[in-house]
Amino acid sequence: RILINASILAFFFGPIYWFVLGLWKKNLVMLGIIFAVGILEGLFEILTGIEIPRALDNGIGMGFAACYAVITNYAYYLKQVKGQQGWNPFEGQRML
Repeated sequence: RILINASILAFFFGPIYWFVLGLWKKNLVMLGIIFAVGILEGLFEILTGIEIPRALDNGIGMGFAACYAVITNYAYYLKQVKGQQGWNPFEGQRML
């Protein structure tokens, strides 16, 4: 049995919500990953001349929103209960 535990607020307001919760270290890493993926998309378009479909771009954005939603609760638990505030946003995640 798999428990799916996601935060709706984090899905819609991911980076802002993480800063409000005090998960700024993990948030900076996630924003860096998002920025890097955006740069790679742009480089791909420039170097190949192939335009990335809008649906794929939206799918990547939804994937990042889903990551924020799934990771938030456990990251906040680690911060509040265990006192761990590392830089790894995927810390303790078994499946992602």
